[in-house]
Amino acid sequence: MTDFRAVFGDEPREPQVVDWAEVEGSLGIGLPDDYKSYAEQYPALYVGSLITILHPATPTPS
Repeated sequence: MTDFRAVFGDEPREPQVVDWAEVEGSLGIGLPDDYKSYAEQYPALYVGSLITILHPATPTPS
């Protein structure tokens, strides 16, 4: 997480609350802890058409 902040900075906003048990249950898999940590601190990220990091609190994550 430290390297990510060095590149993109801190987001000045309230953290998004995610019910990880519900998200992982609906996906049928567990998610990595580093992704959960990211998602609790940052919104979805789109860097051109190269990188997309979706967020479970996005209204239409598809």
